[in-house]
Amino acid sequence: MIWWPTILVIIGTFFGAIGAVFFKKGSGELYTHIKDALKNLRNKNLWIGIFFYCAAIVVYLIALKQEKLTYIYPLASLTYIWIALLSVKYLGERMNAAKVWGFILIIGGVILVGLGNV
Repeated sequence: MIWWPTILVIIGTFFGAIGAVFFKKGSGELYTHIKDALKNLRNKNLWIGIFFYCAAIVVYLIALKQEKLTYIYPLASLTYIWIALLSVKYLGERMNAAKVWGFILIIGGVILVGLGNV
């Protein structure tokens, strides 16, 4: 059944986007000098980001076991939409017309690829 892998990938893209937002938040507290590198192990936002990236990988693997890669992988581009929406809400980034058109194109592309796999 194609719906279950689709739902899994949508969940996985959301998890990946959450992870990216936490990486962005954690990067503000990142120690880049080699002598301070171990202090990064205390960066809670980086650990939360790692957790969500790992969760996304697990969900993707389950979806890949059930459906073709040529169907699953294009769905992963939905991550861009989630990241933009979460960045506006949690990072204070701005939305503009170009991004909205980009979303429309991404969704259109995902639909076309999906139809090609039916």
